[in-house]
Amino acid sequence: MERDASKSPEWHGTTADEVMRLLGTGALGLSTEEVESRRARYGYNELGGEKRSGIFKAIYRQINQLLIYILLLAAIITAALGHLIDTAVILAVVLANVIIGLAQELKADKAIEALDKLVVSDCTVVRDGQRITIPSKELVVGDMVFFESGNKIPADVRLIYVKGMKVDEALLTGESVPVDKTVESLNCPAASPAEKTNMVFAGTLVTYGRGRGVVVATSNNTEVSRISACMREAEEIETPLQKRLSAFSIYLSGAVAILAIITFVGGLLAGQDMVFIFLASVSIAVAVIPEGLPALVTIALAIGVRGMASRNAILRNLPSVETLGSTTVICSDKTGTLTMNQMTVSNIFTGDAEFIITGSGYKKSGEFFHNGQQISPQLIPALSRTLVAGAICNDASLKHDGGIVGDPTEVALLVSAAKAGLETHLERLDEIPFESEIQYMATMNIDASRRVIYLKGMPEKIVAMCDSAMARDGSRQEIDGKLILAKAEEMASNALRVIAIAEKEVPGDVKNLENMEIGGFVFLGIQGMNDPPRPEVIEAVKQCQDARIKIVMITGDHRTTAEAIALKLGITEPGSKIITGSQLEIMTDQELYDIVPNCSVYARASPIHKYRIVQQLRKHGEVVAVTGDGVNDAPALKAADIGIAMGMAGTDVTKEAADMILTDDNFATIVSAVEEGRHTYSNLQKMLAFIIPTNIGQALAVTIAILAMLPLPLMPVHILWVNLVTSVTCTIPLALEGKEPGLLRKPPRSPKAPLLGKRIIVRLIIVAATMTIGSFIAFNYAIQVGYSVEAARTLVMTTIVLMELVCIFSTRSFVTPAISKNFFSNRWVFVGVGFTLFLQGCVVYLPVMNRLFNTVPIAPLAWLPIILIALALFLMVESEKVIMKHYAAGGGEP
Repeated sequence: MERDASKSPEWHGTTADEVMRLLGTGALGLSTEEVESRRARYGYNELGGEKRSGIFKAIYRQINQLLIYILLLAAIITAALGHLIDTAVILAVVLANVIIGLAQELKADKAIEALDKLVVSDCTVVRDGQRITIPSKELVVGDMVFFESGNKIPADVRLIYVKGMKVDEALLTGESVPVDKTVESLNCPAASPAEKTNMVFAGTLVTYGRGRGVVVATSNNTEVSRISACMREAEEIETPLQKRLSAFSIYLSGAVAILAIITFVGGLLAGQDMVFIFLASVSIAVAVIPEGLPALVTIALAIGVRGMASRNAILRNLPSVETLGSTTVICSDKTGTLTMNQMTVSNIFTGDAEFIITGSGYKKSGEFFHNGQQISPQLIPALSRTLVAGAICNDASLKHDGGIVGDPTEVALLVSAAKAGLETHLERLDEIPFESEIQYMATMNIDASRRVIYLKGMPEKIVAMCDSAMARDGSRQEIDGKLILAKAEEMASNALRVIAIAEKEVPGDVKNLENMEIGGFVFLGIQGMNDPPRPEVIEAVKQCQDARIKIVMITGDHRTTAEAIALKLGITEPGSKIITGSQLEIMTDQELYDIVPNCSVYARASPIHKYRIVQQLRKHGEVVAVTGDGVNDAPALKAADIGIAMGMAGTDVTKEAADMILTDDNFATIVSAVEEGRHTYSNLQKMLAFIIPTNIGQALAVTIAILAMLPLPLMPVHILWVNLVTSVTCTIPLALEGKEPGLLRKPPRSPKAPLLGKRIIVRLIIVAATMTIGSFIAFNYAIQVGYSVEAARTLVMTTIVLMELVCIFSTRSFVTPAISKNFFSNRWVFVGVGFTLFLQGCVVYLPVMNRLFNTVPIAPLAWLPIILIALALFLMVESEKVIMKHYAAGGGEP
């Protein structure tokens, strides 16, 4: 029966027979009745997801914002004063913001639920003495499970039989080389998963051989679930944008309080009516707060998310768009991210000749070269026999749909033979699987009428088993073991994995390999392979360096391999410091803190080391992006400012921990996402620079009117119309503005930099002051020519809207004059302007809107001062660009 994890014995230290006895199972498996009993008690073999908070808590999170509280207070005051239309409009604004935030949260929850369902696999078990295939979620503790190459492990299993079985545990332990499995009990009580060689764990992959074992843990008792639980408990990191928006909200709230107090006190001193003073204070609160800001930020970030998705980067939460634009360090895996994760044979030595093979990855296209001349491998016996033998003494397979099954090293040998167009399908009579103790694999095959033993393995072992070598022309010659091993060492020093290959013909009466003679083989050649860098990554690394983003490579591979790849990609330079896992293991946090600014390559590093490196980089004030695919990478991804999971190779737990998922597992995609993040932030700044001056201008106009004992130039409903409708319809097109040139040639923004830089603040002051003055000019003009107060307010509201419409063209770029900007590059600006004019026309001229907003139609002649005031603002802003270009260093964007 299944036990609680805390009460379970140390299965790796228990014999196979004892495991089966304790779990009440045997060679015939469990009975159907026992399976149902255990499932009823312990449930299905599924990871328990993170509990989602209720709908009411989600609503509270949306309301629990300072600006929302100010709006709710304004609604209460207007209701008390009997201005129910104003109250209704303010509450509608609050409701709209809550709905938008809720929709985004629900969308994120659905994304997590979808990730939980990405992997559905079957497994083979014995039940009631019958071997059957079942969904892995139906496994229970005590089930006898069978494995073969290509199978994903569905639960934690104690092995009781293996035949050359190797398991890729990189997703769990960070070990990049498949682990040889055994069945003997182990005498190490506090062993880590990597040390439990007689067990396999949920989520890992069988790459070689076969085996069977007994399920000892399912669902939330597996090693995977423990890491998943730790990841879920990790503290959320506030993004730079969230910090900036929080600070911005505090500043705005302070501005509301100051202006409201000034208005209230000034009104009392001037003897104004108390109701009038309260109404003016509400108008100021409504004017200063950009009610449409949450929706606009969401829209801008959503547009950025869409742009990233088109470039193979899926964002799981919107603020991460901007975080990418602030990134200063990218910590990346090597395998599959910087490299192709496809072992590729690039060099072959046959004993008396060297050959180069072109092509990369698992594509079957490539050429063969000798001394710089292209050759046909079929015409060179030693080369063709080396290729054929490597493909025949092999348990991997290439599928017709381009997929692969098996160990990456063996797949590389298949592909090298396929590039030569050689026939590699021979009947296999027997085999000796590769085991670390013997360091070779052997198969006996029928080749035409011959029986041939093919051998592959470690060069030292294979050379020792050979007494001759095949010459280039196919004849036999004396073997030069020293030369072969020297060439193997040379390849290894260039970060190539080296496999030696040999063959031996045996008499027809030899039926199997049980008593194979260790000797008498003919050496054929050695094949050197590596995981090549992705072609596009070299340029991507250079773009990062131009953008002042540091690239740090953290890999579980050997130092030599890590250094070779880092040098090829330009991540490090010859002689630069490289830190290994053994060094990291003995370093204190302070020592690591002192080293991380000057180190770009970490070799033989575990996921725990990666987690520590990320922590120390963040302590230096860096904005860190981290890539990962294994379960153990989840804590590092969670600790980073932005965690990036691999969509193809990543586990469900890693994807849940990540902020972004790469659908192509490609480092170059991260660079594209950084550019999109900077572009999104640039457009977000333009949107704020567009709406904030209008809010300030309206608030100042109301404050000055109170202090000057004048009628209010704008009522709350007018302000809300400008802030919510006209501002939003003009601001959204700015989120669709194209990229400014040179986004990746600028340094990242400092995490401490304010949301609005000095350049934008200067712009805000100019525009807000002009809008305030323009509003009073329009108001005084209307009063002097005999308009009613309602008509004067209509004129002021229309003037502000028209000033916004001309300002949008200047805001498309902070430095480039509007007339020199590609004027028609963003057609949505013209759509927004046209739609805003239509809506404003409805408010001014439709009787039903007149009653709702207390407006009156404007005479045609009254449009002349409105247009002149708007043009004056346009000229002011364009003049500021020219002046600032001469005084600002470099004239760059804020």
